[in-house]
Amino acid sequence: MSSTKRPYPFENEQQENAHAFNWQPHDWWQSDQFHVTSPSPVQHGSAEPLINGPAGGNVHLHTSQQHADESSELRHTIHTHSDLEADVAIGSTPHTADEAYICFGSIPDLKAQLRTMPLIRPNDATLTPSQCFKILEHGAFYALDFHGIRFAVLKKKICESFKALPRDMEISLQAFISREEWGKMINRWEEENMSAVVNFDLNIYGLREHAVDVGRALSKEQLFLQQPCFGLDGYTYYNPHYLHPEEILGKEVSETPIPLHNNQSHDTHLTASDEPSKVMEDEIHPNNDTAEINTILNSLSYYSILAKSLADRSIIRTVLLDHQAKALDFILRRETGELPPEMSLWENCPEDDSDLDDSSYRHIITGGRSKEPRDVKGGIIADDMGLGKTLVVLSTIAGSMSRANAFLSAARNEAPGSATSVASRSTLVICPSSLLIDSWIDEIRKHTYPGYITWHKHHGQGREDGRSRKQLMESDVVLTTYATVVAELRKGQAVLRCIDWFRIVLDEAHEIRNSSTKQHQATAELRAQHRWCLTGTPIQNSVDDLGALVSFLRVPSVENPATFRKFIANISTSNSHTRFKNLRMLLGSICLRRTREILGLPDPEPKQRDVKLTASEREEYKSIEQRCRQEIDRAVSGHGRGKLNSTVLESLLRLRLFCNNGTARKEPGTVSPRHGMDMDEVLSYLQQNNEADCSYCFRQVYSINEAPDTDGGLLIPECLHLVCRACIPQYHAAGGRCPLHPVGQVQNSLPFGYPNHTAHHMPTQYPSKLLAFLEDISMQLSQKSIVFSSWKKTLGLIGELLTSHGIPFYCIQGSLSLGERIRILQAFRSSAGANILLMTLGTGAVGLNLAVASRIYLMEPQWNPSVELQAIGRALRLGQTEQVAIVRYIVKHTIEDSNVLSRQEAKLQLASGGFGKRRRGIREKELESLLGYFRAQERE
Repeated sequence: MSSTKRPYPFENEQQENAHAFNWQPHDWWQSDQFHVTSPSPVQHGSAEPLINGPAGGNVHLHTSQQHADESSELRHTIHTHSDLEADVAIGSTPHTADEAYICFGSIPDLKAQLRTMPLIRPNDATLTPSQCFKILEHGAFYALDFHGIRFAVLKKKICESFKALPRDMEISLQAFISREEWGKMINRWEEENMSAVVNFDLNIYGLREHAVDVGRALSKEQLFLQQPCFGLDGYTYYNPHYLHPEEILGKEVSETPIPLHNNQSHDTHLTASDEPSKVMEDEIHPNNDTAEINTILNSLSYYSILAKSLADRSIIRTVLLDHQAKALDFILRRETGELPPEMSLWENCPEDDSDLDDSSYRHIITGGRSKEPRDVKGGIIADDMGLGKTLVVLSTIAGSMSRANAFLSAARNEAPGSATSVASRSTLVICPSSLLIDSWIDEIRKHTYPGYITWHKHHGQGREDGRSRKQLMESDVVLTTYATVVAELRKGQAVLRCIDWFRIVLDEAHEIRNSSTKQHQATAELRAQHRWCLTGTPIQNSVDDLGALVSFLRVPSVENPATFRKFIANISTSNSHTRFKNLRMLLGSICLRRTREILGLPDPEPKQRDVKLTASEREEYKSIEQRCRQEIDRAVSGHGRGKLNSTVLESLLRLRLFCNNGTARKEPGTVSPRHGMDMDEVLSYLQQNNEADCSYCFRQVYSINEAPDTDGGLLIPECLHLVCRACIPQYHAAGGRCPLHPVGQVQNSLPFGYPNHTAHHMPTQYPSKLLAFLEDISMQLSQKSIVFSSWKKTLGLIGELLTSHGIPFYCIQGSLSLGERIRILQAFRSSAGANILLMTLGTGAVGLNLAVASRIYLMEPQWNPSVELQAIGRALRLGQTEQVAIVRYIVKHTIEDSNVLSRQEAKLQLASGGFGKRRRGIREKELESLLGYFRAQERE
């Protein structure tokens, strides 16, 4: 016989719990159980502990008389926005006014069932913008109290969660209701009466010494504290769910930092003359979603939950750091299923859910039921780059060899001689390029004793022969690339797909963040017992990025894209105050993240090198500006926005190139300027137009090069769109058609009239910026230094300067083969090698470890600062022993010195936190900002 589950609050509960609530619809004001005999407010200073007695003792509520008798012992006042008194919510020991109560954080958007309505209207002068109410325990529930009137009861589940909090500590619970919500509550009460609910934020206060215990108890109940919107005035804020790197380093932390949102433009170069090119409104007020999602990610350290697992020292020769040992524990817990409640997406079903049949567990996001918790035996390691994720994976492989062998034996016993699949004890590692494969091989050699972890490189020619197939079965680690997996899928080959792998690890897993691409489909089809994603950016452009990883991981109940959109993505992009609640629970289960701060390395030392143009350079710069304005004026009068966009962007790039390279010295008979344009300049043009990403997967393209043994992308000349290296097979399979535009439609044309620097005589006078660099580097020749520029022509001129002064250097740029890059990097890392490495930013942003460098020179400000940060991050990683100095060159009173290129922090927030539909092309306000620069210069 099936039963119907009753909604909460139960309609019959008024009678069932009458003895507990002593409640009748018209007796509210006279109920002694609620401490009042009239609607007059209680006196300030009176207080009532919700639980009286030691842990495990009897719980009872005082009557008004008992309360009056004991008020001298239990009285305590906490100042709130509404100036109402606050009670000691949990605990038996009263505290005095001079004891330091702090705020632990807030649980937002909880719901309470209205039982009656306090006599206060939305237009009442006493109603503050954020009204505060005590939360008092009453029987099996908690209630919101208004001057002695308990007008709303919290939902049953949240009440049960608070019942689980430790009883031997003092905690104060306070509800904050906005004036707008109060008005909605009044309307709901008048329309719906007893079915009306009120939404509120719940703040938790207590003693600092109880913070860790409170945080742990709430985590077990799947409740996670966030930064409060209200109720922080006069209180120290310390959130036990926030990752404090100083604590990991053994330092004491007294306060959680509160990030500033939407109140600073960070426009450090804005002057009065720049007024027409003010920072765009949406850059002054970047999307708050970025900060909120970053806060969620940065709280996923499990610092108080994880233990330090020991690596097998008979195999691993490197001693794990604390954070690596805890990452190893995280992986082992997930793979073995020995999960604490904080790391599970399942909870025990309430005993009174009589319609569950044999189901004993409920999914905390979807509400689905299961007889057993079905947690995924894998997850995401989202540590910052440079924290040693590769070493952690190698330690996992070393420590799980017996499980891998058991997996292989079980598979052979279940399906001996299967023609469709064969089991392998191997861990398959998939990388973006062969450069990273070689990096993994270097790490195996560095961290393990010879011969104890065997590896096989499944890449390039000869991977289909019999010997290679045998190594796929017998090696501890199989290394391949995304392109190889896609190529085998496209050709119908099933070498990798016919194997049941013990474990699959995706390195740089954000490469599959677009679930519609072949590389996602190819990797998702692979079979494995355990699946792991390694990425420092699990969410880049939208929450759907995470959905692609969840789909690959096959997280039960949310792996289906439609389910993920319903319960995660759609809610996350809504206007709900708790839109990230489900996202937090999902990430809190499957994702581990620590930032570089836990290493305790000194922060990079930023330096700005201001450069002044000579008189002749200034004259030439003004001449270029004048020609640019004339072109822009012609484009404006042509009434074509597309032409105006390209003209403005071309003008901007021309000025930027002049600041670095000066005037080209062309030889007679040189090819036309357009044909002499370098692909890195084309890439800069596309970056300015927000189109430097793949037309298929929207992965950022860092360099353009069609040579097979590079990591560059392909340029579609008809429309100037890009195809990343991994999607090139898909592009060719589609007949060379751009997925964004019909065949033959020309969307853009190459920038016009750029000077050709490809063939030139050695100049008699180098640009002022490069001479300033030569002066700086000459004083630091004993230190390893990396010089980054977006443009090969700039690096070519720097190379000429260094050569003319007898200074040795190496150079890596996009057209260099991956094998040659590896050779140069090995030489640069050597103490006997040259100390200067010139690199285009695109090549420095992918797959390198440059921790030997202690000085970084950035030759120009970047339109897209994320490329710059990726490159810098290659030097800020494990193995770095010195403070890194970062020198940025800015030519004063030029486009570099304007606010056009100085809004880096705002651009970063927009790039990583729009979390909505990705927009290609320059935006209207961005165009106005650029036009404003040229108009301002014209008035000078």
